[in-house]
Amino acid sequence: MIIFLSYNLSARVLRIHFKTALTWRKEGKIASFKIGNRRYFLPEEILALKRLYF
Repeated sequence: MIIFLSYNLSARVLRIHFKTALTWRKEGKIASFKIGNRRYFLPEEILALKRLYF
């Protein structure tokens, strides 16, 4: 089973505001996947970003 993270959960993991996660997605720093009308992130992407920036 594949696990996806929402904006809010991703922001909590990274300790940033969810709008910052939205901005980073638009800038291409985080890859996201659209399911229905929502966007999700892979946990591996979030953890890699956390290691890189924090």
